[in-house]
Amino acid sequence: MAYINILAGSFQSCKARFDKNFITIPKIGKIALLDIQSYEVTDGDVIEIKLFDGRKMLIEKSDSFLKTIKTALYNEPENDEERTKLYHQRKIEDKIKTERKKKIKVIGVGVFVLFVVAMCSISKKELTPEEQAEIAKVRAEKNAEEARKDKEREEFEKHQKITVISQSLVRNSLKDPDSAEFKNQDGQCGEVNSKNGFGGYTGFTRYIVVNENLIALEGENMKSSEFSKIWNKVCVKK
Repeated sequence: MAYINILAGSFQSCKARFDKNFITIPKIGKIALLDIQSYEVTDGDVIEIKLFDGRKMLIEKSDSFLKTIKTALYNEPENDEERTKLYHQRKIEDKIKTERKKKIKVIGVGVFVLFVVAMCSISKKELTPEEQAEIAKVRAEKNAEEARKDKEREEFEKHQKITVISQSLVRNSLKDPDSAEFKNQDGQCGEVNSKNGFGGYTGFTRYIVVNENLIALEGENMKSSEFSKIWNKVCVKK
């Protein structure tokens, strides 16, 4: 295990551990090296890291850390849009795995025990109508739970797809697409910050992707009062 010094950025100054897969930050947890969108050694021997979720960190230059990043990202596509899609796909898979583990703990043991009891009963004696009904009920509940999980997964994947497409459309609409930073993104809504024609960041602005030809930016191509009405109707979850 090796260490790096985080100097500034979206994280407090601290000493963090890293290995070939993760950066482990105290009180925050692990950040996958594959979640690094870009890195650059700036003046003053500082490594500037930009993550796909918009967070940044400035790290004291470390040759071993740079070598580890290059190794981790070696097989990643060079195209930024392809890497972004892979990042969101990993997040979808991680969330699905986490949800499955939680649900298995809650219902898995109970379902297993009921089926074991049912199978033991079958081997010992002929099932009564009540026992048959109980087994049928358990099976129906299991099938319903699996159907519900499939539906949740489909809806989550659809939502993430909309999020990725919306981010791409917003990025392409900016004067400096490569400088785009996103936060609080959820489906077709979010906030974006990018550089203007003078090379300076303008600050985070709320946006709504209506369709591929219409992107509403608060205070820019739509008045704040009108934008807020649409935002509250489309983006604020009830």
